[in-house]
Amino acid sequence: MPEELDLGGLDQDCLHMLARNDQGQPIGTARMQANGKIGRMAVLKPWRGRGVGRALLRELLTEAQRRGLSQVYLAAQTQAIGFYEQHGF
Repeated sequence: MPEELDLGGLDQDCLHMLARNDQGQPIGTARMQANGKIGRMAVLKPWRGRGVGRALLRELLTEAQRRGLSQVYLAAQTQAIGFYEQHGF
């Protein structure tokens, strides 16, 4: 994401995850703010339904626990609600 579109100026203080395919090409991304808010989660269309989002979310939750965060939260687009519900949100 271009820096000028980071309207909140939060990217520098966030944990960023990047999923790559076997050739090293980026296929998914997510971030977590220091307060535990998960966002900017996206997986390229051809890779959806193949566990990429699940792996990104699992890694963010593991890192939140490691950092001692008592809770994590997110806001989801309507079409993604089912995905997050499957993962306890």
